Amino acid sequence: MSEDTEPASFCSLAVAFEKIRAMLQKNPESPALDAWILLQHLTGLSRVQLMIRTDETLAPSEWKRLRKMAEDRCQGKPIAYITGVKDFWKHSFRVDESVLIPRPETELLLERALGYLRSLSPDPAFLDVGTGSGCLALSLAAELPGAYAEAWDISPKALKLAESNQQQMGTGVCFRQQDALCPSAWQGEARFHLIISNPPYIAYREAETLPPSVLNWEPHEALFADREGLAFYETLAANGAGLLIGGRGCIMVEIGFQQAAAVRNIFEKHHWHHLEQGRDLAGLDRLIIAYR
Repeated sequence: MSEDTEPASFCSLAVAFEKIRAMLQKNPESPALDAWILLQHLTGLSRVQLMIRTDETLAPSEWKRLRKMAEDRCQGKPIAYITGVKDFWKHSFRVDESVLIPRPETELLLERALGYLRSLSPDPAFLDVGTGSGCLALSLAAELPGAYAEAWDISPKALKLAESNQQQMGTGVCFRQQDALCPSAWQGEARFHLIISNPPYIAYREAETLPPSVLNWEPHEALFADREGLAFYETLAANGAGLLIGGRGCIMVEIGFQQAAAVRNIFEKHHWHHLEQGRDLAGLDRLIIAYR
């Protein structure tokens, strides 16, 4: 069975794994891990089950599907977009090319937001600006079933995906299509204790520094922002207090690891105080917390 022809008969899981791993050597980041993930996705079996049941077979049609996924991976397509799912916090979220792939570092924002909301009344309220797949808002809502949760995104496709994730989780987040850069989005009743956001924060001039798996596949409107990547922070700092109950509360934002000083200056300029920075496991600044 060559790599250039489809198998004429059934092949074992062991053979399929080795052939896919060999194909994925063209993408040397993690060929064995990717091969496991693709085979798990195809079969619905865990890695342990695959290792035990190596003599079980794939039909030619299953091999064709597996090979197509491997070819996509060799072209640089992120594994999460191939499988259509990404784990974040305690849940698995559906993802596609309309949303950013959830990153482990964003769990730092979730942890700090969860701690803050738990310190408030039994029924806190929060807003997630730029929700994407909904991973932040839905994870918080699952942890805080008494909370009022609202989440915005400009993309109808992203909101549709977030709604589908909500259906799987059974939470009650209110999703709204909003352009956060439009001043009218921030008009209305002050109804939140906390605003969180993992906004677009990459400057357009930095596009060439991104890995192809990010630049060529993830949605640019969720990656890049004007004003050297700082446009959304300016909007949040200028308008966020108007939606906080009594004009008091907190904003927490994820930042690029070199943006801490610039983002702090923006929030200080708009009279936010007691600013804090949060660092990821690599010791890089990834979070700004500001209070009113």
